[in-house]
Amino acid sequence: FPVVFIAGMEEELFPNSKANLDSEELEEERRLCYVAMTRAEEVLYMTYSKQRVSYGTSSFFRVKSRFVDELPF
Repeated sequence: FPVVFIAGMEEELFPNSKANLDSEELEEERRLCYVAMTRAEEVLYMTYSKQRVSYGTSSFFRVKSRFVDELPF
């Protein structure tokens, strides 16, 4: 795909909260992230939010996904 968007690059979303409890699940989430990123032919957008409302509940001070910090750039 010429342009790929990956939204929700926040801890407990990507990787999901279950992955924090299981190292195999975490590696699967990491592989999914890699696959999504490598589909971008020209431009890749990765976004995260400092706060969000999910299922009617506000959460503040969201943490950026560790996968973003692992990128070499």
